[in-house]
Amino acid sequence: MRLTEEIRIFWGELTGWQQVKICTAVGLLLLLMFSGWADSCSSMREVRKLEREAAAAKRDADEAIAAAARIAAELRAAQEAVRALEELRNAKANELEEAKRNSGDALDNYNRVRQQPRTDNPDADTLCRELADLGYPCK
Repeated sequence: MRLTEEIRIFWGELTGWQQVKICTAVGLLLLLMFSGWADSCSSMREVRKLEREAAAAKRDADEAIAAAARIAAELRAAQEAVRALEELRNAKANELEEAKRNSGDALDNYNRVRQQPRTDNPDADTLCRELADLGYPCK
């Protein structure tokens, strides 16, 4: 005997009420299977959506990291430029201090020499020779 024939015989021996109960149970089982499949599809759609969002967030994070690295490099370059300008400023300040010192010393020497009377009374040839020695020849 085949399985289908046995099922027909079994089905035929059942009362109407038993057949309704079995049909209801099978229907509920099919409904339960369909709802599980639908829930699985819904979950898969949500998973795909979340994966896309995660990929977008990772891409945004990578772009933010790249932008931060670019800004950090610009900041380092700006700090280096500021450091170079500060060194130049300090060098110029030192030059200015030295120039002030030298000009003050030169002014003191000038005033000292100007206030000292010359003891000898040089003639024009002596003055021209002294000027020539200093780089200013007479004409």
